[in-house]
Amino acid sequence: MFDSKLFLDASMQAVRASMEIVKTYQLRESPVGFAEIKKGDKTLKTIVDELSEFAAKRIMGDAFPDAHFHVEEAGRTRGSSDISILIDGLDGTRAFTNGLATSTVIIGAYDHTKKQVVGCTIGEPISGRVWHVCTGSSFPDFGVWQGPLDEQATVLFDVSHGFNRGDRKIFTDSKVAYLFGDLAHRCKVLMPGSNGLHQALVAHGAEYM
Repeated sequence: MFDSKLFLDASMQAVRASMEIVKTYQLRESPVGFAEIKKGDKTLKTIVDELSEFAAKRIMGDAFPDAHFHVEEAGRTRGSSDISILIDGLDGTRAFTNGLATSTVIIGAYDHTKKQVVGCTIGEPISGRVWHVCTGSSFPDFGVWQGPLDEQATVLFDVSHGFNRGDRKIFTDSKVAYLFGDLAHRCKVLMPGSNGLHQALVAHGAEYM
């Protein structure tokens, strides 16, 4: 059975530990010296990704020793419980390597029996802001925009230019351009940072997003 109180306490501690690592590098004149291009999807990986997720995994592993773990860079480890802990120690690596301060840290919990995400904690290292929601906890009655795409609606846009998953082309540059053009004349389009930040903004009162 998923312990939401334990997840809240552990994930808040883990996200803050990871945020300290990321922020330390963000505040350097040169954030990171080397970025590796991953073979699978051609996205970037840095030593900061690894240090951040290691800090989070250590704390979450102590709290949920029987859980499955899916860690962005370290991969998967199997456990005996029905809960998976998902960790992205640096969401927005490309922005980070370009010296931007828009990256986030994400920790989630997935219940394989219920087949749903049951908890998520997101932190923004540069500001220290942390957002959290968990099954059974109280959180703002946010409501995602259900109306037409007009001047009242805001769409958060975060998509890499064409990339591959294995042998599959997920999104071509021309499709990115078409989607952006199709949205831009019908609604407000914002590109505020990592998808973790998008999730946090929508989940905490952004009623027109």
